[in-house]
Amino acid sequence: MREKLTSAIERALAALYGDDNADGAAGLLSDAAHALGGVSRADEQIQELSQKVTELMYGAQEAAEELRDIKDGFDQTDADALFLDVREPWAYMDNVIRAVKPGAPLAFLVPTVDQISMLLKEFERQPVDDVEVLEILIRNWKTTPDRLRPEDRMVAHTGFLIFARYQESSPSWDANRKLGTRERKQEAARISRLEENADE
Repeated sequence: MREKLTSAIERALAALYGDDNADGAAGLLSDAAHALGGVSRADEQIQELSQKVTELMYGAQEAAEELRDIKDGFDQTDADALFLDVREPWAYMDNVIRAVKPGAPLAFLVPTVDQISMLLKEFERQPVDDVEVLEILIRNWKTTPDRLRPEDRMVAHTGFLIFARYQESSPSWDANRKLGTRERKQEAARISRLEENADE
């Protein structure tokens, strides 16, 4: 049943986008197949469509993709940036750090506050800095020129984006950095958490 649904979705996408214009088809196939039959997002069909999209957007030379489990890490060791959209991004941070070059920006997408907290705790163990958390809100506007204003209803929450930068720490900088009262308390809490984790 699942294979029939996936095949039907593929045919519909081919009709919509054509073989040479798969822009958006990979994500649509992924979401639809997942909703209809639980097809894995690491499915080979999704990878093929994603490859076409990448080739169309960036050219064949930049279209290098691989199909593997993220827990096995990445072949790449000098990526300029990395975006991760998985359920437990904190579980893969060691692999993330090995995949990027120093100074690389990192971005993560999660839907819940608990996931942010877990990721931020993992950041304390990792060589990252410049951490920023943003909530994604969507607010449509009415398009009447004489009465330009927001729609009466809005999607108040669609997820969170977490940004950081891979940056090795400097012991001399850390030793000379002046901390205010709040920063000293936060640093003490961070060190306490790291010591608790080391004891486990």
